[in-house]
Amino acid sequence: MKLTDKIHLLKIDFEITLSPGRKLPRFVNVLMIIDDNITLIDTGVKGTEKIIFDYIKKQGRHHSDIQKIILSHSHPDHIGSAAKIKELTGCKVFTHEHEKEWIENIDKQYQERPVPGFFSLVDKPVVVDELIQDNQRMRTGNGLSLRFIKASGHSKGCLNILFEED
Repeated sequence: MKLTDKIHLLKIDFEITLSPGRKLPRFVNVLMIIDDNITLIDTGVKGTEKIIFDYIKKQGRHHSDIQKIILSHSHPDHIGSAAKIKELTGCKVFTHEHEKEWIENIDKQYQERPVPGFFSLVDKPVVVDELIQDNQRMRTGNGLSLRFIKASGHSKGCLNILFEED
């Protein structure tokens, strides 16, 4: 869904298997900033890259236009497809320093936070290329200016993102 000229939102439905025959319906949002390149904010669960790439194609673009993935936090429904997207596009991955360890070491995340169905939600760990600091600003291609606000609580280094022009 197109929210503004450059900001798009994909609602990704998925299920968590609690026990045989018992599933919990859930959803996660993936934001896309589409300008001269593409920036993803979160990547949804494992396998979501197909949905993201199909949406990008419908916008007349190619998934190779993805230059950045910003992971708002390390929970499996937000990082699930990050490794696959990075592998297929060569993009860079950004997050806050307090999220890095769980993104790069999903076994440790699972040991410390055993979510049902964890490994069905996350493809594999992904290397973080750059760390984001509280109150840092970043430009996307020729487009938007983002300001990151650390909002611990949901996770140790959870980031809120302010789209300053919008």
